[in-house]
Amino acid sequence: MLVGLLAAVLLAEATLRLTGYEGDYERATFRFQSSYDTIRKDSWALKSSDACLSDDARETRHALCVNGDAIPLQRSRNTPGPRVLFLGDSGTLGWGVDSAEAFPARMKADAGLTTVNAGVYGFHNFDALRLYQTRLAGLEVDLVVLGIFMANDLNYNLLAGDLRARYPAPIESARAWLLDHSALWHFVSQRALAVNHRYRIIGGAAQKQTADNQNAKDARPAPYSRLSMIDDIGLHLLHYRQGEIAGYRPDGDSAFMNYAYILLEQVLREFKTTARERGARFAVVLLPAPSMIAGEYISPVEPRIFQNMRQMGIELLPGQLDITRPTRRVRTICERIQIACIDPTPALRTIGTEQALLPEDDHYAAAGHQVIAAQIARWIARELR
Repeated sequence: MLVGLLAAVLLAEATLRLTGYEGDYERATFRFQSSYDTIRKDSWALKSSDACLSDDARETRHALCVNGDAIPLQRSRNTPGPRVLFLGDSGTLGWGVDSAEAFPARMKADAGLTTVNAGVYGFHNFDALRLYQTRLAGLEVDLVVLGIFMANDLNYNLLAGDLRARYPAPIESARAWLLDHSALWHFVSQRALAVNHRYRIIGGAAQKQTADNQNAKDARPAPYSRLSMIDDIGLHLLHYRQGEIAGYRPDGDSAFMNYAYILLEQVLREFKTTARERGARFAVVLLPAPSMIAGEYISPVEPRIFQNMRQMGIELLPGQLDITRPTRRVRTICERIQIACIDPTPALRTIGTEQALLPEDDHYAAAGHQVIAAQIARWIARELR
């Protein structure tokens, strides 16, 4: 019987590898590991910090590799202007445009600043903090800027929440290895998430709605796992579109979203402290979702999102959503902990979504990056020079 079961498992594994399945590109493209959860396998953050250095530079250890560039640890005394380190996800990295067009590089070209772009595709804010505290620990800069991609960073930070149900390290390592190497395990995991999302077997009902209280210190959800991150009306916080919509709910933020803001404040406080200990200032730049630029909900990638949610029993209409609430809440956090919050949304609205965004994508086009760079440069010129 055991041999038959093993043969069936091997057959299913081989079949899935040969025929493929919805979502199989993720297993081929991404790595599942404990340090950064899910990260592209070709990400520079997984490569050696001296991979791009010459033999001499490796010996002297005066530089490290960031996004494939050799970056000196010490800032040059002969270079005018402050040295700025940018951290964030694909919005900061400049996904979909040439690296020279991403806003950190545009600032270097247009404003004469020394900039380091340490954005990583797929990161949430806690990932960026870990990268800053570890790999980039020896980098000497005047200013650290965290790009908060408002479309998904807030909800994805829940992956780092201390109330997340965690397995012992050996089990978590085995899970990550299987996700990385087994098509069958990955397929079953994906289907389990989809089935639970549709029928709310785990989560959802346990996560009670809380009032939209921006100072709610006790607004915490029940302990949760990746499988059960479903709010009380059925929105899955790890679903790219639904996680964003969860922040716009017309009836106020759920326990999950309130907790997401608690976690955001936590990570911003730690960023500020770490930067100050290293002699640098800290600021955030709000990278708006397409809806925030448009002033109404739009989804370039999934235009039928509301029809799909209705089939799952989630009754929301685009016109009901409070698109500006996430921005208001993040700005309130920044004011409370006294960090600069640069918001290029009004400037991006002047050029509109067609110019600001890539076609049928949430990421910024070259024109959008140029506007963001100008807004940050204006703040730096006022505050640091």
